[in-house]
Amino acid sequence: MTTMLVTGRSPRHEPPPERGRGGSALRLIGGAVMLIAAFAIAAFGFTRLVWVLEHGGYGTPDMRYALIILGASGALFAGGIATMIWDVAMRYEVGADGPRE
Repeated sequence: MTTMLVTGRSPRHEPPPERGRGGSALRLIGGAVMLIAAFAIAAFGFTRLVWVLEHGGYGTPDMRYALIILGASGALFAGGIATMIWDVAMRYEVGADGPRE
């Protein structure tokens, strides 16, 4: 009501506020691909780890290889989650101190 009195226009006819850069489909798809790859690599790493432990391979290079695979899957998982959070934050303009006004 006060906007109409001051400017002579109804608030419904005001232009929308400027938005930030927005989200990116490429970022979102990249994050999803990284998450899917992380789950696939983690499944392979866990089966490799179980196989090595069943064959008494604790402390062998095969054990180290299985742990490296699991570490790589964890890194992909973290990267995928970070990428998706980054995209959602850009899409909805949410920063560390809350949404922008």
